[in-house]
Amino acid sequence: KETYDFCVAVLNSDKVQLRNKSLPFSFIVVDGTFAGFEIMNPLSPNEFLFAVDVKDEKISQKLIAYFNELWKTAEETGLKQLVGTKSTLFDAQSNL
Repeated sequence: KETYDFCVAVLNSDKVQLRNKSLPFSFIVVDGTFAGFEIMNPLSPNEFLFAVDVKDEKISQKLIAYFNELWKTAEETGLKQLVGTKSTLFDAQSNL
């Protein structure tokens, strides 16, 4: 319950912006140096195949630039749109 409450508080903060965008793959960049991204199965596009983890500033910067482009065209949304109605949040909390 404590973790749930923390996550809801963070996501409801005025300092957090949420946007929704369909992505061809997921990725992460840490400290502008470490990057990780997934490779999907070309024969089954919804199926994860493997992940790549690299320490490469150039790749990391390209992924950051890619993220910024995605962010510009992503739909602004709020927590309710991402996880459902307020009652859904309370229902999820009661199940913790």
